[in-house]
Amino acid sequence: MYRIAIVDDEAVWREAIHLQIEESLSSQKIDDYRIVSYSSGLPLITGLKLGDEIDIVFTDVCIGKNENGIELSKVIRDYAPDTRIVLFSSNSDYVFEGYDVQATYFFDKPVNQEKLAAVLARDYHRYHTRQTLLVRLTEGPSTVVLLRQIMYMEHYYGNTRVILEDSELSSPQRLSELIEQLPAAEFLHCHKSYIVNLSQVAAVDRYRFTLKDDKEVPISKLNFMDVRDRYEKYLMSQVHSSIL
Repeated sequence: MYRIAIVDDEAVWREAIHLQIEESLSSQKIDDYRIVSYSSGLPLITGLKLGDEIDIVFTDVCIGKNENGIELSKVIRDYAPDTRIVLFSSNSDYVFEGYDVQATYFFDKPVNQEKLAAVLARDYHRYHTRQTLLVRLTEGPSTVVLLRQIMYMEHYYGNTRVILEDSELSSPQRLSELIEQLPAAEFLHCHKSYIVNLSQVAAVDRYRFTLKDDKEVPISKLNFMDVRDRYEKYLMSQVHSSIL
């Protein structure tokens, strides 16, 4: 389920954005979504504190007299760092403050339908459709893991070790089989025995990646330049997405 939240104190704008989002998703034949609307940010934050998951939040910058969409975005970042945030306002001067909270996009009111549809399409296909991987276990049934929790995969004595942030799985699946199920922009077959999640990389040196937990993943000497170029393109894509 693709979960969307709208925050605006004015009912007419909440309803307008709600309708535009529905039309945008419908035009792309996306129907597995849920939209919730709020007149203030408090119920949204309360829900996040209790474990609610929201994929993307559309919030006005000026929410009544006592609330501000920029400050709300900072709180959302505290409780749900992976939630994307889209700001909208009748005053475009706030766009630079949107960068401070890593907003995905900033819209002027009234919101442009074509641009809204493009933002939703990119977000849905980038983050929602490719979030999990079905892993067949060496012992026991198959299990689903979140892509963002995967650090790397290693071919190890005839099996594949799937190294997660807090655990490890063993699968009889080959690396070549698993890489076909992974988003090519984020996962890289960097060595004949390793696949790395580029979002987990902290640094690249000659013939190795250093991950955020200080583990090291080797890079094939033969393909080092190509692997490094792929990683640099990944970093550029992340910068581009944050600007958009």
